[in-house]
Amino acid sequence: MKLASILLACALAAPAFAEGRIVLVHDDWTTSNAGFAQAPTTAQFALNVADWFSPGVHGNFLVYSQSFALVDTKLAQTMTGAGHTWTVSVATPFSLALAQQYDAVFLGGFPVNTAVLTQYVQGGGDVYLFGGTGSDSVWNPFLANFGFKFDPLNNVSGLLSITSPHPLFSGVTSLYQVNGSTIVDLEPANGKNQLLVSQGGVGLFAVYDGTLPTIYCTAKTNSQGCVPAIGYSGSPSATSLAHFDVNAVNVLNKKNGILFYGHSPLGMAFQGGTLCVASPTRLTPIQNAKGSPGASDCSGAYSLDMNAWIRSGVDPQLFVGQHVYAQYWTRDPLSPSTTGLTDAIHFVIGA
Repeated sequence: MKLASILLACALAAPAFAEGRIVLVHDDWTTSNAGFAQAPTTAQFALNVADWFSPGVHGNFLVYSQSFALVDTKLAQTMTGAGHTWTVSVATPFSLALAQQYDAVFLGGFPVNTAVLTQYVQGGGDVYLFGGTGSDSVWNPFLANFGFKFDPLNNVSGLLSITSPHPLFSGVTSLYQVNGSTIVDLEPANGKNQLLVSQGGVGLFAVYDGTLPTIYCTAKTNSQGCVPAIGYSGSPSATSLAHFDVNAVNVLNKKNGILFYGHSPLGMAFQGGTLCVASPTRLTPIQNAKGSPGASDCSGAYSLDMNAWIRSGVDPQLFVGQHVYAQYWTRDPLSPSTTGLTDAIHFVIGA
């Protein structure tokens, strides 16, 4: 049976998974009216946050706080002036159902149920959270799930020069603070959580990006005893001319393979391995692994620029915000099934 027919028959799909984004700011004064007055590029920072949460579209944001950091007039004027919806209210008890009505929730100085907040981010919601109140440890049960914690007040005050290349700071030269709470990265090896700005070893601004590509599922060991591995370089985008290469290494030399993808994950026994992508799926062009010209070994590799594939328009289902799950299928003549499978990758297409 051909691969396309087999994949079409595998209709048992698992629910899609995708996490949201978190912006951590060590201090409450940064986005206050005073912060806007002291640092003129604060407005640009606020707009960058909005665009990072809702790229290319007007966001629908909830401010669940009574702190001046989020309810002062300048921040509201900046957000609404750019076309975003800016709702300030703590009238309704904080719940998952409430949070999920919004693209992002802005928080600080007004505790909420951290288990609910964790669920919100794990389900794709975005969160802006500031410290500097002196009681920010209440957020640590939430932050621990994403590799961070707040430590006590850090005595960092005044204008801070910003040089980070992260999109949050595009066009931002300085920001204001008055004795915020240190942000600690608990998982520095995890690429999804990053300290972006520090001073003297004190973490001041950080992000968690749950939309970054994730490797999941289990590869099938091939007939040469190697475990094929999927990987990537670059960032998925519907418009960028830069590469987003989805690759595979440790595959058999000179054998053909193909990257297939869909929009939901799976974990089902298949051809002696694990099928990691649920149907319906799309096939990309056949590739040859090349590698060493001699006897069979694991020197082969595959690579496909998914950004070029997206821009080609061959698949109208590849649009900004779409979730993609992909896996390589390969030839392996000495395997009982004569086939091989890598593990899989999940990514979200950016603007």
